[in-house]
Amino acid sequence: MMRKLTWDVTIAALVFWVLMALFRGGGLTPVAFENTFFQMLIFAMIYAAIRVALLVLRKGDGE
Repeated sequence: MMRKLTWDVTIAALVFWVLMALFRGGGLTPVAFENTFFQMLIFAMIYAAIRVALLVLRKGDGE
């Protein structure tokens, strides 16, 4: 379960990073990826926190 969650967050962060590099960085260049790196990290941390919270809340108090 956690392995799937890790892959989901990783893939979402990479897709977000590519899209941010395209739209804010002006293309798929190393400079664009470097400029959007911290935005991707913030997105990944927030997205992972939301996914973990949803996972914990769905399990409920019964376990």
